This record gives sequence, C-alpha cells and structure tokens, in this order.
Amino acid sequence: MLQVSLRRFPSTARAKDEAGVPFGAIAQPLAPLAAAPPPAEAIARCTSCHAYICRHATLHRTRWLCALCGAASPLPPRYAAADRPSLAELRPEPYEAAYASPPAASPLELPALLALVDVAAGAEFVATAQAGLRAALRALGPHAMVCLLSFSATLRLHLPGRHVRHVRLGGGGGGARLADAARGGMFAHAGSCARQVEEAVDGLRAEAEAGGGERALGGALRAALEALEARRSRRTAWRGATQCAGGTRLLLFLGGMPNAGLGKLSERRGMPATAARPRQPQVEAEEDFVDPEVGGGEEGGEKRAGSEKKRQTTPRGGGLRFGLGAPRAAQEDAPSEEEIQARSNRCGRASPPSQPPAPLPRISTPPHLAPYLHISTPPQLHTSTPRSTPPHLAPHLHTSLHTSTPRSTPPHLAPHLHTSLHTSTPRSTPPHLHTSTPRSTPPHLAPHLHTSLHTSTRPHLTPHLHLPHASISILTSTPRHTPRHTSSRLHMPAPPRHLYYTSITHAIAPPPFPSALAVYEELGMQAVALGVTIHLYALSAETVDLASLRPLTLLTGGMLNHYPSLDACCLPEDVFTQLSTPAGSHGVLRLRTSRGFRVSRGYGQLVADAEVENLYHLAGCTPHTAVAFDFEFDSSSGFSDSEEAPPTLQLVYSYSVLVEAEEEDTPPGSPASSSSADEETRPRRLKLERRLRVQTLQCQVASGPRALYDNINDRAMITLLTHKVMVAIAEEGFREARLLLQDWLVMLLAKYQVSYRAHPLSLEQLDQLCDGMFMVPRWVFALLRGPLLSSHTPLSPHRISADARVALMNLYSSLCCSGLVTAIYPGLHAYEDPDKLFKSNLPLSWEAIATSGCRLFLLDAQTTVYLYLSAPPEVGDDAAAHAVDFAFPPPRDSAIWKHVDHVKRQQMNTPTVVVGAAGTPEGELFEARLIEDSRDPTNKFSLEQFLHFQVKEVDEYIRASGMSVLG
Repeated sequence: MLQVSLRRFPSTARAKDEAGVPFGAIAQPLAPLAAAPPPAEAIARCTSCHAYICRHATLHRTRWLCALCGAASPLPPRYAAADRPSLAELRPEPYEAAYASPPAASPLELPALLALVDVAAGAEFVATAQAGLRAALRALGPHAMVCLLSFSATLRLHLPGRHVRHVRLGGGGGGARLADAARGGMFAHAGSCARQVEEAVDGLRAEAEAGGGERALGGALRAALEALEARRSRRTAWRGATQCAGGTRLLLFLGGMPNAGLGKLSERRGMPATAARPRQPQVEAEEDFVDPEVGGGEEGGEKRAGSEKKRQTTPRGGGLRFGLGAPRAAQEDAPSEEEIQARSNRCGRASPPSQPPAPLPRISTPPHLAPYLHISTPPQLHTSTPRSTPPHLAPHLHTSLHTSTPRSTPPHLAPHLHTSLHTSTPRSTPPHLHTSTPRSTPPHLAPHLHTSLHTSTRPHLTPHLHLPHASISILTSTPRHTPRHTSSRLHMPAPPRHLYYTSITHAIAPPPFPSALAVYEELGMQAVALGVTIHLYALSAETVDLASLRPLTLLTGGMLNHYPSLDACCLPEDVFTQLSTPAGSHGVLRLRTSRGFRVSRGYGQLVADAEVENLYHLAGCTPHTAVAFDFEFDSSSGFSDSEEAPPTLQLVYSYSVLVEAEEEDTPPGSPASSSSADEETRPRRLKLERRLRVQTLQCQVASGPRALYDNINDRAMITLLTHKVMVAIAEEGFREARLLLQDWLVMLLAKYQVSYRAHPLSLEQLDQLCDGMFMVPRWVFALLRGPLLSSHTPLSPHRISADARVALMNLYSSLCCSGLVTAIYPGLHAYEDPDKLFKSNLPLSWEAIATSGCRLFLLDAQTTVYLYLSAPPEVGDDAAAHAVDFAFPPPRDSAIWKHVDHVKRQQMNTPTVVVGAAGTPEGELFEARLIEDSRDPTNKFSLEQFLHFQVKEVDEYIRASGMSVLG
C-alpha cells in the first residue's frame, strides 16, 4: 500500500543532495488487504495532529503518545494491554475500517450504466461499440440499471426495445428535453428487461456506413448529465427503482474528434476552431529535434525551404549528447517574427495572437466531499441534489501552466539561490547566463539555470559548485521557488513550447485551449458532483485530441483507452475488465509526516485541495491505481532527534463503495424485500458505504551517502523519477526532459563514485554497482529510448501518434511500481518449449537471445505481449541442437499461453498479443524491443556505448566540480 524510495532516510537536505537520489513515496491506496475491518469510530486519534494510533505509538496506562507529533492523548478502553495483539491498527500491516452509518443516511442504490455512443463514426465502429456494451452488461450482471444514448449532431435516447427518441442539442435546456423525452424513466433494469435492452443495443445504427458526420460531444454530455441531475432530484427511475446516480458508470465510445457544438475542436491537430494559438517566445526547428550527427529520421532531416537561415547549434559538454538532440540555441539565434509566421504558414496554422489566453481558475472542494476533508469524523451520507454547475467550482478552476505570469521567488529564499557551497554571500548572475538562456525557459527559472544545461561548453562548472543544477531540481526535489501544495493542483500539461510549430509527429497532442478545455473540465466536475465515473474509449486512426478530453477521465477517476485501429482493438475485453474490477469513488487521501520533513508535491491522478493543506482528492481508484509523493525537509536540522523519534509517515485513504445491503437495511415494500420467483432478475439493493484505510511506516536514518545507496528501493525510485520526468515534459518539452534525465544520471553516478571511492571504469560494469543501483542505469536507458520520450526520433524505433502518447502518459501516471517498471523495461522470458520455462527476466539484448540456447520467447511490455520464434543458428553452429520439435504458434493449452493469460488478468488494459517469427513483420516488432545491443555495427545506441558515454560525462563532472574520489 505504501513504499518509500529510500528504506533509510537522509539525515538532512544537504545529505540528500550529496547523494542525488529522489526522496519520496509511492502509494497504492486500494491494494488488496487481508485483515478483517475494525469499526472506524473505535480507532483512537491524536488530539493534536489527528493521526491514527499505530504500532509505533507509545501506549501508557491512561494515555498514548502520537508517533508523528509526540502529543499525548487519552487512551480508550479498547486498547487494554490484553487486547492489543488482536487489534488491526496496532499491527504492522495496513488495515481497512468501515464507518457505521444508519440506514436512513445510507440510501439504497443500484449500479447504473449510461452508455454514450458516437454514431457518426461509421458502421464498423458502431459494431465494436455494440460488442463493448454487451461486455459491460456481462460485467455488471442482471442487477444493473441501463441507459443507452447515441449522438452525432443530435442526441438519441434508445428505450428498451427499438424505440428511439431524438433530442436536439442546439441552445440551452438540452438536459431538460432529454428528461422529458424519457417520460419518467431513462434507465431499464438489465435483468427484468434483458430482451428489450438487447434489442436496444442491436438497434444502434451508424448515420453513414463510412462515417464522417458531425459529432456534438460536449452538448451530448451536458444533456446527459443534466438529465441525470434532474432525475436524481425527482428520485424517479424506470419501473420503480430508486436513484442510481451514486454508482453510475458512463461509457463514452468516441470514433473521432468532436467537431460540432459545445467543445468543438478543429480538424487540424485538434486545435479549437474559434481560438488561435498563443504566441510563443521561441520556435525550435525540426532539424534541431534530433542529433545532427545521427541524422534526421523520418522528419528530423527535412530541410527548410525558402531563405530561412538554419540555426547553428553546438553540443553541450564539448560533445554530442547521447543522441538526445542538440541544445537549444542562444537568444540571439532565436527566429524572428517573420520566421515564426513563415513556419506557421507552412504548417497550415494561423499566426498566433500577441496575448496568451487567460488562466483558468483553481479547483476547490465539492460540497459533498466537505465532511471528509480532514478524514477525522464519519461522513454524513445523504441524498442532497447537486447543482449542474457548482458555483463554488467556477472561480477555482486552475490551470497553472496556461498562465504566462512567472511566480516570484520567496524573499527568504532569494539570498540563497545563487549561493555556492563554501560561501554564504549571494553572487550575481553571470552575464553569460542571461545570453544563453533560451526564451522558452520559464522566467522564474531563467536566472537559476546552470550554464551546462543550455550552453555549448562546461568551463563554468567551477570547483566550488557541488550542488546539482537548478534545472535538475525537477528530478531530485521540489524547487524552492514553487509554492507548497499548489504545484500539483489539477492542470492539463502544456506541450513543449519549442514544438508548437514543428511537425505534429514530433510533439505531444496540441495544447488544449481554455475554450475547449474549460468545457470538458466543467463537464468532468459536474460528473464528479453526481457521482458519475467516465470511461473513454477512443477508436480512430486519425487525431481525436485526447489532451483536451483527458479531464473527463482524470477528474472522475475513469480510464482513458485509445485504439488506433480495429486490428489491435481490445475494446470489449477492456470494458469487461474495467467494469468488473472493484473501485472506490469520492476518495480523499492524506499523507501525514512527523517532524523534520513534509510532503512537497503529489503526482498521478491527484487533485490538491485548494483549502486544506496536504489533502488530495482521488475521484476514482482501483486496486491497480498508484500515486506518488515528493518529500522535502522543513528545517536545516533535518532528523536531528532520529534516535528518540524516528521519521514516521502515515497514509490515510477514505473512499466510498457500493456494497450489498443487509436485510435489516432494506426498507419494507422495496423490490429487494418483496417475494419474487425469479431471484436472478430481482433488483439487488446496494448501499453506499464509507471506508477508511490506514498504513503507518517508520524508517531509520542513514549514516551517510553509502547507507542511502545501499537502502534504495529501486522500483519505487524509478517510479517517482518517471513522474518527475512527465512533469518535465509538460513544463520543458520532450527533448529537454531527455536532457534533464541524462544529466540527473550523470550526477547520480558521479556522487556514487565519490561515495564508494570507485574506479571510473567500474561504472560501465553494472554488476559491480550496489544492489539498489544495479538496475537504475538500465532503466534510465530504456526510458530514454522508449516511445514516451523518443517517439519519431532516431533514438527510438517506436512511432506512435500524438493521441497514443497522451494515452501512454495517462497510463504511466496511474501504474503501480511493478507495472511501470514492466512498461519501461519489458520482461523477457525464454522457453525451451511451449510447456517449459527456461529463464525469466533476461536482458533485452541479442546476446541474451543467443546465449540462452532457446528459440521461443515471451516479452511482456505491459501494453503488448510478444510471442517470438528466433531464427535457427547458422550452419556450423550446432544447428541440429537448436532445431525445434514443436508447432509455432504454440497450442492454446500450452504453458506459454497460460503465461499470456496471467499477464492479461493483472492489467486494467488488455495488452495486444503479437505472434511472430524471425523474418516476419510481427517478428520485427519484437526485435525492436531489444534495445541493449544491435546486429547493425553502425548502430550508436547500445547500452554499452551509453554507459561509456556516461563515464566520460561523470569524469568531466567530477573534475569540473572539484570532487575528490580518493578522499
């Protein structure tokens, strides 16, 4: 449930910086637990910090001392000495508790399914959506309530049977007209109306066989949500069922970009039709995206037409970075306004306006979550009707990256930003930093960027500078100029500024504009207020602009699924898995810490509360969902009293879940209490129950850097690092994120070498590193060459679309440690035959394939599973010994296929299975995953070459910084 990146904590902030390792934690709030739940009201709480009692607390006869703040609180009779061993809250394992609520305060509900199908996308898409709807009905069972809507330019309500009623989406009041069209009931019971519901699903028809019509997604969503609100206020349902908004799942099947009505987007790159792109201070040429020595790739080597002058770039560090792209040029080499206009015209875009869009307001706490803010008292479950557009949310929607106003430096930190390690006198910024800082750099970071990150040489790395570069702070700690508890408020990541005018294949999805983004954020918040979870299934070979639609799933805790073609579409399987997996809603999460350190930032599907410090909202959560936290020290003394009070942290997660109601909870006269001959189709009564999960960890303090390296939790550390890299992508761009990641690894290895007094060449031998560091360089190398950071560059063989990149970022932001490591560095398994596993977790190299002695392999890459048959060895290499005596593809009842099925069951998104032999197109997809070496002698991207380059960088960094390896 909770993992820390360091099993022993650094003693001070300086000790952490000297080691260069990320300091944080990974939480999996809904991880499976085995303990029986105690009553939540009976668990003792600290009267000072409101933390829960735990096994690290000091218990006396009449009082107990909090393990976090040390305050004394009265000891309830429950904690008598004889009963303590049996109490779940005093054990080391995490536990779950349930709040006791009276039946009157816990309304009985039914699980509900509302499907919204795009019928403007063509017949094949509609047929796939029908298969997904049937899978959803199987997942929820016969006790669910079902409502089927389809949309194009108009909205259609499909009643049980083949009755369809149309609702026009123009103007206001669409929701009211939809409610009127339902004539008292939108939902049908899936059990008692099974045949009619099936007929309604079969009655879905595409407007045109090939698609291509208008799709007014925003208007259809608003009408559906407003109808749900009106229905909830009247407490009516189809055939006498009670309200079902509390457990509603909204499945959105989308076959193209919304191009009509509310939330309309342009057909060109997803740009809103009514808004022009804001002017950016710097434009990066396509030639500069890739390393000029390596070559251009598909688009990178194109020459600019006309009289445009090519910018001259110089590799930093005196040599080329490892295929990561040349650094941005200095300000004086930035393109002029005429060049910007010329590039815009060539890319088919209008010239940008001179003023950036206004920032969006912040997100505040919805009223129905207010009782749970402090996670201190049982919530008051009620059935109050939410407003369609909560007024308290309007002034607080906030998108911090859409504002161009730089944040000022806190006064108490200003004297220390430029202070070296050996002097306390502030030094002024050297003039060369002002001339070499690119104009795309945020203004509040420009004075603090070290010259080695943006200039062509490293002579300015003076010996007295031991601290990491300021720009790398995004990968090691929260920058001091970032206000606490504000940096992680909900915002849509802005794309890299230097990629606005380059080819679409080089960039993430185009930046969502406030005009379109605000629409889907408002709809997402309206769904949250109604207790609706939105799952988005986008099936299209063209751009859908998932970056603008992402708030629908991010705010409501749903899943974002992207399928580029029907050939690799697992939509029905994904629908079934995601609806049948247990999930929590209306989650509120807090990570409390003891004295000496605090949470500085949250990552993942978290929304920081605008009013309560260190409180995060997690609208939807499954057992696979994980979030990350970054820690910082709140004083220079750090953990000075660690022997008496070791650093302690406590994770508290409160959430709601639908559970089956007991007989005494069922009111007389309801369908569940009445007799019925058909038990299977009788509506099952559920109630909304509030639950609480708590885990407390206490860690020791490391005595020095070597103790920190020996106690690295490598999987948690790489997960936290990946979240930081995704923040760097949003704030600095893909190329700068790659450079920052590689610079971080250089500094980590340099400090490791100094701490261990290691020989420089030993860094090239990964097996000579300590256990916690053994896999880190290999994982960083895989992340640098993976599709997220390097798609459409010579560094990576992967070519994914802008929407696929958004979906990949969304997946990475929610994966647990093991799942994310598998996505970054796939697991390679060798089989002697389809029924006998030979070895697991082989290196991703041709050498490992050859030396294994096997020809059948399974590769688990999280989103794709490969079955591969290698080529037989050449004549003279004992070819007879490697001859296969089994069929390929392997039979379905073999052990290797059971391995594939096991991988599928562990994931929320069904992976695509690719079966191929050497010399086939499918086999080439597997071979592209072997990134550590190559059969091509001209390839410059092997792991060995990468480590050799890192050793050179480490040696240069140590010499320039004046570090002493020999001590």
